[in-house]
Amino acid sequence: PRLSRMQQTASESSKKCVLIVGDMQKDYDKSANVQLYGTVQSPYANDICHLVPTINRIRACRKWEKVVFTMDWLSKEQLAGRTPFCMEDTVGVELLDGLDVDLETDLIFKKNSDDSFCLEGGLPEARTGHSKLHDVLSSMGLHPSDTTLYFVGQRFERCLLKTVMHAVDLGYESVVVDEGVYTKDQEPDPEWSLKDEPATAVSAADVYLARKGAGRRLAEQYMNSAGVCIVA
Repeated sequence: PRLSRMQQTASESSKKCVLIVGDMQKDYDKSANVQLYGTVQSPYANDICHLVPTINRIRACRKWEKVVFTMDWLSKEQLAGRTPFCMEDTVGVELLDGLDVDLETDLIFKKNSDDSFCLEGGLPEARTGHSKLHDVLSSMGLHPSDTTLYFVGQRFERCLLKTVMHAVDLGYESVVVDEGVYTKDQEPDPEWSLKDEPATAVSAADVYLARKGAGRRLAEQYMNSAGVCIVA
């Protein structure tokens, strides 16, 4: 059915396949907010919990070399003066209920940037001790030359976009499994500084270092220009 093209892409590749699940956390979901706080408290909460069964199905459709869950993990200092969300060691920072997670084999990567491959890195990953996702993957033998990254999670036009574009910049073949991805906005945020530039003139670094979200329309253009495969 809908996974057939993704399965075909994976089966035709001789590379190792890694699934990256981006920021599927309770503070980013409206229904989880209501369950936790009695109201929608997080400023970035959307309707993402409906993706959980789809992401689980994508996970189960093949044997992955590794499954990685990225998580925003923010300190009180980083959230000073802001409405709290995804604060470290709170219930809201947890992954959504129902996600299939294997704590013995999966990687949990905690970071404080839209871009999971961010230059400043995140928290040291438990198994490898590395604080940059690229170093975590490389230390496990998952190098750009022999690894394809498959992306699901949220949001297509912001965090996922920046993470994918940075992965491409690092040399990873990258595939976005669209049915497992949440999109909020079709058009760019006012702060998006690249909106007037042709996608072909925008570098991957321009995208992953930019502020806020590009909107779905531009995000697709950037990914297509960078050679990212978007499958239904």
